[in-house]
This record gives sequence, structure tokens and C-alpha cells, in this order.
Amino acid sequence: MKYFLALTLMASLYGGEMNLPRTWQLKSIYASPQAAEEDCERLKKEFAAISALLEREATASTIVRFDHATAAYKQVEAYLSCRLADSPQDPSVHALQARSSLLAAEGEKALFLLGYTLSLLDAPRFEALLKDPKLANLSFFLRERRHISSELLDKGREKLISALSVDGYHSYWSLYRLIVSKMQITYEGKKLSVGQADNLLTSPDRAVRQEAFSLLNAAWAEQADLLAQILNYMAGFRLQVFAERGWNDVLHEPLLNNRMQKSTLDAIWKAIENKRHLLVRYLEDKARLLGVEKLSWTDVYAPIGTTHTTLSYDEGATMVLDTFKQRHPQMAAFAKTALEKGWIESEDRPGKQAGGFCTSFPLTGESRIFLTYNGTLDNVSTLAHELGHAYHNECVRSLPFFAQDYKMNVAETASTLAEMMVIDGAISKAAEDEKLVLIDDKLQRAVAFLMNIYARFLFETAFYAERKNGFVPPERLSQLMVEAQQKAFGNALADWNPYFWASKLHFYITDVQFYNFPYTFGFLLSLGIYTRSARDSDFAHKVDLFLKDSALFTVEELAKKHLGVDLTKTDFWESAIDSLIPDFETYSKQTVRTQS
Repeated sequence: MKYFLALTLMASLYGGEMNLPRTWQLKSIYASPQAAEEDCERLKKEFAAISALLEREATASTIVRFDHATAAYKQVEAYLSCRLADSPQDPSVHALQARSSLLAAEGEKALFLLGYTLSLLDAPRFEALLKDPKLANLSFFLRERRHISSELLDKGREKLISALSVDGYHSYWSLYRLIVSKMQITYEGKKLSVGQADNLLTSPDRAVRQEAFSLLNAAWAEQADLLAQILNYMAGFRLQVFAERGWNDVLHEPLLNNRMQKSTLDAIWKAIENKRHLLVRYLEDKARLLGVEKLSWTDVYAPIGTTHTTLSYDEGATMVLDTFKQRHPQMAAFAKTALEKGWIESEDRPGKQAGGFCTSFPLTGESRIFLTYNGTLDNVSTLAHELGHAYHNECVRSLPFFAQDYKMNVAETASTLAEMMVIDGAISKAAEDEKLVLIDDKLQRAVAFLMNIYARFLFETAFYAERKNGFVPPERLSQLMVEAQQKAFGNALADWNPYFWASKLHFYITDVQFYNFPYTFGFLLSLGIYTRSARDSDFAHKVDLFLKDSALFTVEELAKKHLGVDLTKTDFWESAIDSLIPDFETYSKQTVRTQS
């Protein structure tokens, strides 16, 4: 029996033209990069004035002023991330990058001073400050800043680190993006950006996938020496700072930044290792379905069968909206607004940055979403995922900016829930013999979060251990990457991706260390919420309450309050994975049926 991508069915179910814009609208944020530069100059002076006040005392009025200034800075930063993504070679954007980096340093200085000044207050004075009505909803944030300050160096040395980071450490992220934006892959006589070439990796044609993978690996190999330098120097900077602060564990800062205990992270990996056999069996079933002995790296995320049918952007958007309406009408209404108002950059064109993201503009109460849409079901899922992020921003919009600062692990909650709603909605509408294709897409995501991202974590852990002893050359980086993939995937694949350390931009983001485990946390947490509340008529309301509280508690406290579970135990995480067992079993049975 021959399986197709099920997109023909999807197109018929979600047809209809909405004439949605394909490029985002940024003029309402800033008329030009120059206008954003002017705001940078104004905010630089504002942060300096706030720092001067915080040197003396942290009053409620100063804290509120700082909150407003930081929201304004976020507006500039979000605009810059959008322009760097859609026009990475525009010189005016890079001029703004330099201004923004200086502004970021001023903001970090003020943030440090806030925590430092709060740490000088005795307990009665600090508690009295928290009771000021102007600081409503900021109690958790201020307690957190006070605690973090106790783990840092003295004021002088932290200021110096922040200042040196501007043209040193943080510039590596910009350099990485510039290098990638200039890379071109020639495929069938056409020059493709990295993002366009990456889309070929999900082609239903195995020959196309393998050729694209080979071309991409060759392109990354050409840049390997330079990218290894960047990765090593970024890590070297971090390790030196950690050593000065007395942090012996490289996970100390990532866990602190994610408001998460080490025991919670350990419980997640333990649960995944206990349930890895489910994922390995799925990979073995898929190999049989595709007629190969073992899946190659490019087969893992490949669709089943062959088809040239695609979903237009309007059809994909309609699919997302219709699914949201069934489970979360408020999210559907919000998503419709975002789609129609031009908050989304989805056009498939050369010169764009690879990947997808959502960023928030807190002053205007809006978000912007970036992706390259070319009609695959994966593109539709990405659209849903990023709209989930935007909805999360909407849920916290009424709070002070510092109370909107939910961390990366919790940030993946709404986005992953949105993906789950779309794929389950599609499965429920599909004919019996088409469900296998959609279940495959769903289980691919489980592999991504529970195997691929685990491999990234294992790689970074091993890399940092070796980096403490000196420079790690590109050949060794590739070896560490393959070893991590082999362990995470249980050796279930026939080949590996040695240059993943170069191609995965997450390794080069300077603002966030260990940009991996929060995705796994978010996926499993969302899966747990989704399965526990699947039949709850109050599902949407409960999700909204959870999201609104997401920056006001540690993740363990948040889960205890809204789910009544202990995240430091494996039980919750294993039960989340077990909720996928019906999908694993259906997939296995249908695989056998197709071969009989």
C-alpha cells in the first residue's frame, strides 16, 4: 500500500483563500533603523540615569522607571532581531547592532546594580519595599534579583565583565549570523540560502534529501575552522567568568536562568533513558516502512511516501485556525489577528536567516513571527508553534515588563501545546489509512525533543569538559557530536551528522547558555498538561492561568500550583512520554499491515 503525505486531504479540508500577507509589517514599530538608533541613544542616557539612582538606593519609583526603560529596550532589540533575520546583509541593520550592543551593556549594568542594591537591604527594609503598591506583581522578580546578586562577583568586576562583553563575547553571535547569511548552496543550478537548502531535508524524495545533506555538510565543512574558533572562544569566555564567580558546574547558570533545579533536569533525562526503547522501536518501524535496513540521519524527519502536493500559506493558516478554534477559541482569535495584521514573515526567498522565531514588542503589545514557509506540514507546525509563543506574550501583556520575563523552558509550553493541537486535529480529521502519515509527523517531534535535543545537551556537556583543558579543534567537535548522537539515538541510525555543531545556530547564541534542555522540558511539560486536561471543558482557561503565572514562580512551584506534581521525580515525565504509547502502537501495527 502506498502512503502519501496527506496534504491533498489537508488542502481539501482547509481550502479557501484568505489573501494573507506573506511579509511582516515593521513600520508601525520603527519607520527605519535610524529611528530605532535614536531610541537607542535616548535609552542609553535613561539607563545611565537609572544606574546613578540605583547606586544610591533602589526605590519603588526607580524600579518602575527601570521596568519601563527595559520594555523600551526590548522593543529595539526585537526590531533588530527581525531586521537581522529578513535582511541580514543590510549595513544599516549592522550599524543598529553596534548601538544595541552598547545599550544592552547599560541595561545589564543597571540590572546588576538593582540586585546589588537590594542585597544591601536588611530583611525588614526589603520586605517593606515589596509591599509598595507600585511594585505589584514584581515581588518574585525582585527576590530573584536579590538572590542572583549574592552569587555574583563584586560590583567593579561584574561591571568590567559586562563592558568587555559588548565588543567581545556578544559580538560572536552577530559574527556567526553574518557568516551563515553569506553562505550559498548550489542545487540544480540555483543558489540557495541555508534556510532554503534546509527545507530540502524534509523532501519526500530520499535522493533529494541525501544530496541536500551532502551539499550542506560540504558548506559547513568549509566554514568549520572559523566556526570552531567562534565556539571555542565563546565557551572560553564563559568558563573564565564562571571560574571567577566560583561556579564549578557549567549548568549552574543555565539552571539558574531557567528557574529550575538540577534534580528536575536529572529526572527528565532519566525518564527519557527509561523510555528510549519506545523511540528506537519507532525508528525501526519507520526504517521498515521506507524499505531500508536502518534510517539515515536524513530519513528521521522525512515524510512517508512521495507527493508533490503542498499546502498554500492560506491553507496552512486556515488549518491552524480551525484547530485552535476547537480547543482554544481565544488563541484562535488572537492568531487570526496576527495573521491578518502582517505580524508574520513567511515568504520563501533567498537571503533570509534560517530557522524560525517569535519576538515580543512589549510597548505596542504585539509580536512578530519569522519563518520560511514552502508548504510542508512541518511548516504548518512551525507556524502553529510560533503563534503559540505569540499567544503566551499576549497572556502576560498586562503585567509589568519584569513580570513578563518567563524563561526559555516555560516559554516552550504554549508553542508546543499549539503544535500538539494542530497535529491531533489533523489526525482526527484524516481517513484511517492517512493517519499513519500524520502520526509519523507527531512522533518525529518526539524524536526531536527526546533524542536530538538530548544529543545537543550531551555534546555541549562533553565539549565544555574538554574546553576547560584547551582549544577543541573542529575534527574533535565533529567526533563529540557523533558520539552524542549515537548515545541519544541508541545507535538506531545508519549514519550521523558530524557538522551539526556548526549548523545549529542555538550553540552560538550568547544570551542563553545550553540552548537545548529547555526545549525538552517544554515539550514534556506541555505533553503532560495536554494529556491531563485533554477532556477538560475548562482547558483553555487553565492554560491561560498557567501562562500568566509563568514568570512569577520557579518551574517546580509553577507545576505544583497548577498541576499538583513534583517535577524532581521521574513519574510526571515518564507519564508524559507514556501518553504517546497509543501513537507508537498504532504506528507499529500499521507498519506491519502495509508490509503484509
